[in-house]
Amino acid sequence: FGRVSFESYAGTDHGFFIGLLCFLSGFAFIFFGDFFWKIVEYLKKITLFLAFILYFLRLSNEFVNPPWAMAIESWMWMFAIFGYFFSYRNKKNKIFIYLSPAAYPFYITHMLFMNISCFFLIPMNINPLYKFLLILSLTFFGCFFSYEFLIRRVSFLRPLFGLKTQKKTNTN
Repeated sequence: FGRVSFESYAGTDHGFFIGLLCFLSGFAFIFFGDFFWKIVEYLKKITLFLAFILYFLRLSNEFVNPPWAMAIESWMWMFAIFGYFFSYRNKKNKIFIYLSPAAYPFYITHMLFMNISCFFLIPMNINPLYKFLLILSLTFFGCFFSYEFLIRRVSFLRPLFGLKTQKKTNTN
């Protein structure tokens, strides 16, 4: 199959349908609710193990990776991360309490910030690791700042991003 340039999917029909598939998968996971979360929690060690195996196989020159193997590896990483986060979801932690309502707004906005970052950074002639770290950082901080300073504070935006409207408090 040759080497696949994943950034070349942006702006193509193929990339659109891959993105749509991922987006619809997210909705399906939410639809299944606790059933989904209990399964990923139960399988978290297995999916983490499989993710590492597939990762090291991909890095080794001994194994010829078909293009679909990276997709499976990516899903294993996501399910492992989801499983471990679900295990700690009810622990009293200020960061989790703050970020819990931010999950859906982050999910909705992350593609916007990732694509903007990629548009500017992918063409640059810099180390791919630096590109990855910059794209990851810009995506996270874009999502965080849009959530903190816009989505969370502008009342008519809150329901559009799955947040409850804020109740006005009387100051007598």
